[in-house]
Amino acid sequence: MRKFAIGDIHGGLKALDQCLERSKFNINEDKLISIGDVVDGWSESIESIRRLSEVKNLVYVLGNHDLMFIDYLVTGEDKPIWTMQGGRATLESLKRNGGDHIKEEILRFFERGNYYHEEDNKLFVHGGYYHKEPIEDQEIETITWDRTLWQNAQMWEYTGAKIKYDEVFIGHTSTPYTHGNKGNFEPQKKYKIWNLDQGAGWEGVLTIMDIDTKEYWQSDKVSDLYQNEKGG
Repeated sequence: MRKFAIGDIHGGLKALDQCLERSKFNINEDKLISIGDVVDGWSESIESIRRLSEVKNLVYVLGNHDLMFIDYLVTGEDKPIWTMQGGRATLESLKRNGGDHIKEEILRFFERGNYYHEEDNKLFVHGGYYHKEPIEDQEIETITWDRTLWQNAQMWEYTGAKIKYDEVFIGHTSTPYTHGNKGNFEPQKKYKIWNLDQGAGWEGVLTIMDIDTKEYWQSDKVSDLYQNEKGG
């Protein structure tokens, strides 16, 4: 069994399919760890969820956008903080695929998710965590929203830090749009932290990585795959 991690999909089914095809991912045998934010941005959020549901050995880590969509599914309230950050495209995808009739199906998918995943002394988490405290004791908002870990990792590249894990894999912070890295679409590693969000929710690409060998494959620019859409 090969083991893969994939970054923030953001409703980009076409990019997801390219990554699975280019990595020669076997949906019946290989393991896929999704680091969250499957939804919001491009027009195929429900379709992306259904594709992931086909993966026999799927590990799903919840992201902040996933949580905002869950909140809508439970409450029916389409809050502006969500709809203005890609949620409107998710609503359109939901309506196109059956609307209220499939809410239970989508909630069952999200129920498979966890806020983090630990394996072989590696951590997979969407946003980050405070490295001096056990992750199981930390706030959901920190794990899904906070960007401090990635910011600190750039400093730790020079100073070092005592962290529990051999490696940490995150998404959430789109690397091609960060200071000092603009326009670079390669997956980024700082200290022991791998960032696999290469801006697939915008004009960037989606990344899938073999977590053992660190070989990776990427989609085309997602904005080229969805030329009549804005993303985000």
